Amino acid sequence: MLDNNSLTGLVHTKDGVNWWLTVVYGPQGDDLKSQFLEELKNRRVACQGPWMILGDFNMILRASEKNNANLNRR
Repeated sequence: MLDNNSLTGLVHTKDGVNWWLTVVYGPQGDDLKSQFLEELKNRRVACQGPWMILGDFNMILRASEKNNANLNRR
């Protein structure tokens, strides 16, 4: 499944256990981040069971993660 900023697939272990994997590259623009998070929420609803999500979300948790003072706290 392909969304604007992510790719999702069903993974099967050799023991027959199924789980979902989503790889993301989040948008850089602040105006698209809410839409991106909504897409992820909708993807989770579609992917029942174990789910792993990884990648670059292009978001920060703390101001110390930035290398400059340009910070949008939305």
